[in-house]
Formats: sequence, C-alpha cells, structure tokens
Amino acid sequence: SRADGKRTCYALDWATCHFGNRPARRKLRQVAMLLPEQVFLADMGRLRTLIAENDAASLLGASAILRKLLLDPYPLIFQVNKSRLKILFSVPILPDVPPFQPAGVIFMLSPGNIDPTICGPDKLKCVDLKSFLTIEVARIGDRVLSVKDAIDYAANKAGGVHYTDNIKEERLRDYRSSTDFFFVESSPAAIHAIIAISRCTIFSLRPLYQDVLKRLQVTP
Repeated sequence: SRADGKRTCYALDWATCHFGNRPARRKLRQVAMLLPEQVFLADMGRLRTLIAENDAASLLGASAILRKLLLDPYPLIFQVNKSRLKILFSVPILPDVPPFQPAGVIFMLSPGNIDPTICGPDKLKCVDLKSFLTIEVARIGDRVLSVKDAIDYAANKAGGVHYTDNIKEERLRDYRSSTDFFFVESSPAAIHAIIAISRCTIFSLRPLYQDVLKRLQVTP
C-alpha cells in the first residue's frame, strides 16, 4: 500500500507475452485501485445525491449502491468495519397491531416502517442487518414486500444493476404488474421504497462513516 491510501497491483499485459522456445516475457503495468473504505465513502455521498434527485434513474442507481452495501455475499459495510463496530439500523417503533389495508386496495407502500427521519429519537429502535432486511415496505394483496425484496427488485430486476422481464419470484412479478402505472411524487411506485431505505441506511451508518473517515484521515 502507498502513503496516499491507494493500493498498487500489477496486471499482465498479454500483448507482450511470447510463447514457443523463447521464455515468455511479461510486461507489468501499475494499476491504482481504490480501497474498500474509499469506495464506501464515495457510495455514501452518492447515495445522498441520488435520493435527493428523486427520479427513476437516480433511484435505480441508489438501489445498486444499497445492494453493494447490504446484500452482496460479503456486504461492503462489513468489509470496511475494521473497528468492529456494532452495526445497527434505526427504525421507527411501530404499534403492535396488524397493518391496516383498506378494502379494495391492491398495492400499499409503507415507507414509514423504516424511515428514521420522520420521528424523534425516542420513537426509534435498533435492529441488526438481518432484521432490517425483513421489515415490510410494501404490500400487494396479502403478500408482504420486505426491504430486501425492494432492493432486489430495483437492483436486479428493474435495471439498477440488471434488467429482466423474466422474473421468477411470483411476489416480485406481482410487484411489477401492480405498480407499472403508478407514481409516488416523481418516482415510480415500484422503486419509491428505495428512498426510505436509503435514508435509514445513511442515518444508521453514520458511526461507521465517521469511523472510516477518521481512519483514512479524511476531512468530511
């Protein structure tokens, strides 16, 4: 590692390799790679910008960042947690009653289930990542869509990272068909939950963000 915080790696330039009786000659070139901490800081800043823009393309971009931070096999938030902080997500404390869904309503969003910016600190509770990903953010008939479902749909089905018309999961197919023609504010209903998920992520990861800044000695 270099003093400026960048890693240096060497990649083979196969155009310079020669085979046969002569020994292979390999020319090495330097490639500067960002540290995971630098990627994390950049992603958190970009996440704030994208949800402020609040249009379809921006929210799909936000979903790609959320997938990287929270859903990947080795989520980025754990890769950068060198100080071993306890990572918890602050979500509103909800009444212990069944969710109300008016008769005849097929699709219902529940961003208030996870957005910590809509209530005071005394109305919040802390949950781990596994529990956070299971919280309901939408409902289609009697099917519940979780935080994980919303990120998965936006990032892997709707174009945040991948786009496909061949959705295998029935609940996600219903999610698309039920929300195709609906908008909430200026964003499609199907990906509107990304705003609340992003707000909760930014709010809850502040201790980790500050820790990474301190370790890299970066001025916020």
